[in-house]
Amino acid sequence: IFRLVANVSAAATIALGIAAFAGSTQAATIDFAAIAQNGPLGEGAIGGVNGVYTNPLNIAQGFSIDGLVITANSGNSAYMDSFSGGKRGGLGACTVINSGGQCAPSDDDNLSIGEEITISLDGGGQFIWSVTEFREDDHNLTSLSDTLMIGINGGALVQTTFGAQLGLSYVGITSITYGYGGSSADNYYIATADITTITPTSEVPEPGSLAVLSMGLLGLGLATRRRRKA
Repeated sequence: IFRLVANVSAAATIALGIAAFAGSTQAATIDFAAIAQNGPLGEGAIGGVNGVYTNPLNIAQGFSIDGLVITANSGNSAYMDSFSGGKRGGLGACTVINSGGQCAPSDDDNLSIGEEITISLDGGGQFIWSVTEFREDDHNLTSLSDTLMIGINGGALVQTTFGAQLGLSYVGITSITYGYGGSSADNYYIATADITTITPTSEVPEPGSLAVLSMGLLGLGLATRRRRKA
């Protein structure tokens, strides 16, 4: 009787395992300043097909890079700034852009008052996100105690510090929004970040597996009844 119970339990476990969550991931490190310096997009405002800047009025357009889509809030454009004095710039935003895709004035290419950017996956889905370097508007590292605003999955933006955000992993999110603000706000760029895309696949048991599971549970019930009679 005990051998029968053990065998039935194993069959049930195998069948249940087929329905378990499975997923694949893909990790990458993004250096926004290096992409602006050397990549195909170049430095400037972001928009148009494949990230090529084409229309200064189409500020709602985002761009796709390394599987990301990045958009700015209303009235602004996402912007990529390269190096200055050997120091990184990164991903920021711009309120006024000229016909060449450059900020006017040129020092408004970081995240400053009223500017926000939102990062999500091209085509949707979940990801793990961690910023590994923030830079100030002068391209130096941000002060750890200065503040910024962050919102997850379209939620309200809340105050945090650059120190608290460095290396912090947001797991299983669909979007993250960065803005200027807080009690000790400073202009900034997102210089480098790590991202891991998550592609979940949930498989259901095949009919044959369901039959095995049903038989196993039935056998377990019979075995239990026999043991009670004994």
